[in-house]
Amino acid sequence: MISLIVNVRVKPGRDHDYERISREFGQYVEANRPGNILFRTYRTDDPLAFVTIEHFEDQASLDAHQASDHTKQTLAMLGDILDGGLQVQKFSDG
Repeated sequence: MISLIVNVRVKPGRDHDYERISREFGQYVEANRPGNILFRTYRTDDPLAFVTIEHFEDQASLDAHQASDHTKQTLAMLGDILDGGLQVQKFSDG
């Protein structure tokens, strides 16, 4: 299994936009991406910081997810919302 922990900060006043987009994206990923096990976004104690946990069966599933047009379009939408980039930690169980 491949797991990602993605940390982001959003611009002031954009937290609800990020939360909505990330929730909708996660629901799409869980329903439509073979090999996806979990995709969830959580608020942190900081109202402008979020963490997303993603689990994929294998590297091929993650690669397909990251290469998809839907993922690229969603990341492009977040450009005006994020305060900085994505901070991604990747973990593997094998």
